[in-house]
Order: sequence, then C-alpha cells, then structure tokens
Amino acid sequence: MKSRKIIVSGIAIVFLFTGLFFVSGCSRGHSRVDSSDISKQPVTPRSTTEEREAEARRRAEAEADRRAEAERRARLAAGDQAAEKVGDEVRALELDAVYFDFDSSDIKPEYRPLLESKAEWLKANPDSRLRIEGHCDDRGTAEYNLALGEKRAIRVMDYLVSLGIPARRISTISYGEERPAVPGQNEDAWARNRRAEFRLLR
Repeated sequence: MKSRKIIVSGIAIVFLFTGLFFVSGCSRGHSRVDSSDISKQPVTPRSTTEEREAEARRRAEAEADRRAEAERRARLAAGDQAAEKVGDEVRALELDAVYFDFDSSDIKPEYRPLLESKAEWLKANPDSRLRIEGHCDDRGTAEYNLALGEKRAIRVMDYLVSLGIPARRISTISYGEERPAVPGQNEDAWARNRRAEFRLLR
C-alpha cells in the first residue's frame, strides 16, 4: 500500500515536471517567433529618407530656376522685338520727308496720307515730341530761303494740329538752304532739297 503511494507520487512529479518543461518551451518558442517577425520587417534608415527629401528639394529648385530663366529670356526677347518695332517706326517717322514745289509752302495732296500716319503714331505715343525742319534749294537769297523754310515747317505743323496733335508737342525750325539733302545745280537736286523733315524729340 505504501509502495503504491510512492509510485503514484512519482508519476505525478514526472507529469508536473513534464508540464512545466512544455509550458516553458512554448513560451520561449513564442518569444523567438515574435523576435523573428520583427527582424523581418523592412526598416528605412533615417539618413536615406533625409537624402531622398533633400534630392527632391534640389530637383524642385532646379526646375524652378529653369522656368525662371526661360521666362526671363522670353521677356527679353519680347522686349527686343518691341524695341525693334519702335525703332522701325521712329526711323520711318524721321526718314519720310514732305517735298514742296518751287517757291511754295503748300502741302501737296500725295503727302497728306503720310502726315496722317505720322499723326496716328504721335497719338499712340503721347509722350513723344516732334520737331519739323524746313529746307529750301539754293535759289534766292539766304534770308528769303530761311523765311520760306519756316513757312513750310509751320504749314506741316498746322496740318498735324488739324489732325488732333497738340501744338505744344510740335516745334519748328528753318535751315533755309544751309543743309541740302543732295548737292547739285539741277532740277532733281533742287526738288529733293525743297522739303520738310522730322526729328523725334525724347
């Protein structure tokens, strides 16, 4: 009877130690699985993330600089084109003269469209001022030609004023026979010297 109790107690102890061992093993195994799972998760180093953000900023700044430079060049090109256009208009305004018959200050009909185009330009550029220069051929006295050159300049000014250009924006001067456009003592030279020229004043 006593030996049977001892055997039963021994079996119980064996089962107890076996159970404890099993529980301890499961616990350790579970811990190892969790640790393994964590180690398998991808981890992005902080330095790599910062480098990517810095690279993205550099690319954005480079693109912004490229666009700014393209816009600057476009503005310069547009400005150059506008300046060239104005330069062409100014040259046309100054180069196209009005010519007169001998001993006359009357504006011939064929020059009225020219003066009308000059008036339109002056209206579109209200800050510009114009000087009209009267010239003559070399026939007649110097005093007479100075007076005739002034008459021609004033006649042209009056026509521009009649087209709506304020008189305060126009001045006149006479050079008489002092500044011939072409030298010569023939009808072709005389015809080209009887003129009114234009100078734009800034």
